[in-house]
Amino acid sequence: MVVPLFITVGAAPQTTPASSSGFPKSSSASYNEIYIQNVSREIKVDSFGTVLIEDSYKIRNNNSNSIMTIDICLSDTNVENLIFHEASDLTSGPMKSQLLEEKLQGYNVLEILLSEPLLPYSSVSFTLNMVFKDALSVSLANSYYGYEAYLHPVCPYEVIEFHAFFLVPDGSASLYGEPEYYLVGEPTDYDGTFQEYYGENSAPFDEVINNFSYSNENAGPIRINSLSRHITINSWGYIRVVEQYRIVSWGKTPIYTLDFQIPQQAEHVRIFDDIGELGNGDNEDDPQPDAVKMGTSKNDDGTIDVSLLLYYNRAPMRQGNYILFSLEYELPVDDYISSEYGKQSLKFDILTTKSDYVIDELSSTVELMGVSKLKNSNLNTENIHKTATSIVYETSSTGVSRFQENIIDVTYSVNLLLKMYRAIIFILLFAAIFSIYAVTRSRNPIEGEIEKQSETIPISELTQFVTLYEEKNALLIDIEKADSALIRRKIQKKAYSKTMKVLTSKLKELNEEIAPFKRILLQSNVDVKFIIQKLDYLEAEKMSVKDSINSLQEKYKLGKLPSKAAYEKLSEEMLKRTSSSQKKIDRYINELRAFTV
Repeated sequence: MVVPLFITVGAAPQTTPASSSGFPKSSSASYNEIYIQNVSREIKVDSFGTVLIEDSYKIRNNNSNSIMTIDICLSDTNVENLIFHEASDLTSGPMKSQLLEEKLQGYNVLEILLSEPLLPYSSVSFTLNMVFKDALSVSLANSYYGYEAYLHPVCPYEVIEFHAFFLVPDGSASLYGEPEYYLVGEPTDYDGTFQEYYGENSAPFDEVINNFSYSNENAGPIRINSLSRHITINSWGYIRVVEQYRIVSWGKTPIYTLDFQIPQQAEHVRIFDDIGELGNGDNEDDPQPDAVKMGTSKNDDGTIDVSLLLYYNRAPMRQGNYILFSLEYELPVDDYISSEYGKQSLKFDILTTKSDYVIDELSSTVELMGVSKLKNSNLNTENIHKTATSIVYETSSTGVSRFQENIIDVTYSVNLLLKMYRAIIFILLFAAIFSIYAVTRSRNPIEGEIEKQSETIPISELTQFVTLYEEKNALLIDIEKADSALIRRKIQKKAYSKTMKVLTSKLKELNEEIAPFKRILLQSNVDVKFIIQKLDYLEAEKMSVKDSINSLQEKYKLGKLPSKAAYEKLSEEMLKRTSSSQKKIDRYINELRAFTV
């Protein structure tokens, strides 16, 4: 697909009439005294067939009139494939832009309103980001991709200087651009994912085109054919998001993982399909592998990563395959709603889940539970309808990318009667459960006494065990700290050996003191026995990980690892496992202590 981009800058008197778009209209009487001093273009192709173009402009107005608008010209194909555009002033932020109905020299016009008029004999800098789908020519048989790129926009005025950067996904090979005019360096200088171009003094309407091609067996077009999102906003507790996906893969290489980003506050995350639950991202005590992996750190945009690992309990996606599943999670309502004088205000981006896959068709339903009336809103009233207990807003769109937002901003009053009904229902439900328990308990006193006797816990022995095990746990942490200090050279080897001798001796004494209490407790209550066995397992796991870290360090010192980055990544993962095991140990010790209260 071709992406021909033209820029025309109109000169206008100080007082200008409005265009049909509502923007101040510029005159195109003269382009002679208007220049693009510099344009830098980054063309980024991702692994899933989407092209992101990031342009940075510096425009000089040497005309005696002010400039009010800038027009970007796109072909019909470009407009069909354009799914996102955003212009932004480097100081004032986003600028208004929209596609006009009328054409300019046969091209569609994306008109951008400057934050303020560009005065005569002055310059302005701004950026323009555009995202295109279906912009690549693809040969799936041999995993080759092609793209015809304009290294700078075609303009009706001189371009003094331009930079262009073409970037393809990691793992690509045989990157080639033809012709090689303006190429910085030699093609062999690059690792197969990046090429740079530079040129000067491009005449008006010059077309600087480069036909790029590259291969990548690991990349492949992945699309979300359809996504149905239902958001339930409950003013007294939570925001529940339920999404139903249909995703298709057209790449040659099987897809083993699907990646998404959700708000960092998300709780009770789970993914499921018609067969059952694939996972919930929390597999601390589950011996079965969890197909849902949650990120451990926050991304720059305030999200966390969620990965669906298809190879655990489903099958990889192959060329032409599609997968159906649902993603569900909850968000704390207090992060998005503020209350004042009986009214509540909600500001919320209903495009809650982000991904690198383009959404062909998106339908969203937002249900405001217990809302009786909207006071103010930015919603289209034609898409709103009321039910007996809520107000529902429905919207749909096509060609949605991760860069887009759809923020709803509403103020409403809550139906207090519905809140009372909810509280009454919970009270009656708890009362019914308690009544059933009381009746059952009264009819089976003997069984209850037998069960109680069979689960008698030796409190004195358990108290001694917990006290000694806490000492042992603290001692093991001291040993880990000493190991870490030695690795980081914060302690001399002689002092380390002396410290370890004392700690090891004390550890041996504690194990001997713990042993008799442990034997008694293993023959008592089932829950206590289970916790002690888990403590043994976690302690052994920490020792195993420690041995693995030492082995890894030795291999790194001997140069048997491919790189320092690989060593650091593996070490970090092992340390995370140790930290996770320690947290579980602390939790189980607290559970044992709870039996003694």
